[in-house]
Amino acid sequence: MNSLRVKILGMITLIVVVIVATFGYLEYRNQQRTITRISARNAQILATTIQNSIENVMMSGQSDEVTRILTRLKTHEAINSLTIFDENGRILNSSDKREIGGQVDVQELEAYRQGNAIHLHNRGNHQQFHSISLIYNRPACQGCHDAGQVILGALEIELPIDYLQADLDKGKSFALTSTLFMVLLIFITVSLFLHAYVNRPLKAIIASMQRVEHGDFDVRSDIYSSDDMMALSDNFNMMVNKLKYYMETTISHERELARAQSKLSHHHEMHLMNQKLEEQLREIENLNVGMEERIEEIEEANYKIADLASELEDKNTNLEQAVARLSTLYKVGLALNSTMEPERLFNLIVKTTVDTLHAQIGYVILYSPRERNLQVTTLLGHTIPEARRRRCP
Repeated sequence: MNSLRVKILGMITLIVVVIVATFGYLEYRNQQRTITRISARNAQILATTIQNSIENVMMSGQSDEVTRILTRLKTHEAINSLTIFDENGRILNSSDKREIGGQVDVQELEAYRQGNAIHLHNRGNHQQFHSISLIYNRPACQGCHDAGQVILGALEIELPIDYLQADLDKGKSFALTSTLFMVLLIFITVSLFLHAYVNRPLKAIIASMQRVEHGDFDVRSDIYSSDDMMALSDNFNMMVNKLKYYMETTISHERELARAQSKLSHHHEMHLMNQKLEEQLREIENLNVGMEERIEEIEEANYKIADLASELEDKNTNLEQAVARLSTLYKVGLALNSTMEPERLFNLIVKTTVDTLHAQIGYVILYSPRERNLQVTTLLGHTIPEARRRRCP
């Protein structure tokens, strides 16, 4: 239930249902108003026709014919009742002879006094139109009625609209069925659309992410269902490439760190060797001091040991050279232990080596794995005017 597809489908379905239901309800209310207007117009036409018929009969002096007209019209299923009453609400004539002499409803009398000629009235579960038309005292009627009386009575016609309501209910049922079918069709269409353009591409990207999670950084996700999904796929591929680069860089750094640690351990061993060499140098210096003291004692025997002295002098020369080299190594070892800055370290190594070997030119060549070239640095005894000539592939 927490799926994005389900949420989108639910939201779209809810919106469609609300919109369709709202418009359906408005259309139903509009149809009701239309039916009301049609019924009111029919009631007005019918009232005018009946009123003219009654006035014609009364002007011809056939007052009894009014009752027969009302009775004949009452037999029609579209008319419930026809009543003529005076301004006090007393029924003067009616399609139902039992009502003659009685009183009309208070609501009808109030509608008559307020001039509400056509109005809708509810009786139980049924709705009826009540039309009230005035019957005026025309000159032809003044032979039977007082000439000072302006209105002889009011004709009330009661018309049912149940048959129109039944048609409206049928239309409402049809509209409801059509709405449900339309909602179902929209639901199916949106489901197929989401499956093709949202759900399936997202599943492909999730599968690619799971492969990346298991260490496969060569995976690619190529989706062309839409511009948004294509942009998402391209960004995912860029992210995987960057992640692959970062992993390889991290592994390379770890290897360099391991080599650096190995070099540090080697430097530590060199430091120990330098300490031993220093102790040996001290011993040799002590020996030299002792030998110099004894040289004076054995000057008398120089002639005898001339050959031995010459050999000893050669050995002393070689020994001094060895001492110089060991001293150089000791200084280099101290420099390696005292600083980790490449520039200072290279300067010290090149200068010490050049001085020790009595060389004319000294330099260090660095290899760059990323740029795949060699760079000459820490150059002593010579100058290169152009910086670009310090690099070679």
